[in-house]
Amino acid sequence: MNKIEAEQTDNLRKYLLKNVDKLNISLKLEKKLKRKLKLSDSQDIFSYCINLIEIAPKIVDGGQMTDISNGHYLFCYAQSNTLSINSATLEILSLTKN
Repeated sequence: MNKIEAEQTDNLRKYLLKNVDKLNISLKLEKKLKRKLKLSDSQDIFSYCINLIEIAPKIVDGGQMTDISNGHYLFCYAQSNTLSINSATLEILSLTKN
């Protein structure tokens, strides 16, 4: 990773962690991810996602979204997962295994 990518990752990580209390997820996606990740009811999907943000070696701005939120797609690449987040609403959009 070059210096510019490293700076972008650091800046986006700081932004996401500063606003961690605003992260949100739809109930439908939360249930789907808990089932997919085999998390128990007592395990928190937010804690899992926050951990991915903290350890992600690469976080990138994937470009502007085409909806009315005026946000950008943020992609956190951590371990074998890719977490996508709307930068404007801080909604967790997806979590995929690579």
